[in-house]
Amino acid sequence: AFYRGFFTVCDTPSFKVFHYKELEMLICGSRDLNFHELEDNTRYEGFSKKDPVIRWFWEIVHEFTEGQKRLLLSFATGSD
Repeated sequence: AFYRGFFTVCDTPSFKVFHYKELEMLICGSRDLNFHELEDNTRYEGFSKKDPVIRWFWEIVHEFTEGQKRLLLSFATGSD
């Protein structure tokens, strides 16, 4: 049912070159969370990466479990 529905909307030659795992990655993203990469690519407004509160935030976040990290992402972005 998903296949039929998906290709009803997205039936183009571009999608036919993807393996289902590749489409899953494009639509859902990776299940592996890399919070060091997130930290490196975060932009701050009104703060600097070197501010103590920012450093403390990342120290705490890097100690989170995977479940806690997913909850933080869900809180901040609406998606884990």
